[in-house]
Amino acid sequence: LKKLTIDFLNALTAPAASDVDLLCDAVPTDANTLCAFLDMLKHALRDIAVYKNAPSCALLFFENAGRAEEYAAKLTVSKAIALVETIDDLLADLRLNLDTRLAAATLVSGMRAIMTK
Repeated sequence: LKKLTIDFLNALTAPAASDVDLLCDAVPTDANTLCAFLDMLKHALRDIAVYKNAPSCALLFFENAGRAEEYAAKLTVSKAIALVETIDDLLADLRLNLDTRLAAATLVSGMRAIMTK
């Protein structure tokens, strides 16, 4: 799941976030695994936002600040926070309807919309 999270971060920070759509099929279909992945992605995005505002804060996802710094240079705090909020909404919806394929499509479309603003 960590590799998938990094793949999503790489796609999000690529020019025009064009590679995000390609990852839709890589999103886990098992509800528990999908929730774990979304939590991991949320922690990574939180680390990026926190690193930009308070570089000395402890990180939840990244083992070293260098990796967080790389992504922080490519992603604004407002976009990172919007992505975290999108994931929170998706987790709440997923807990209600457990439709993992719909969750994957919603995740990708939400990320694309945020990144192309």
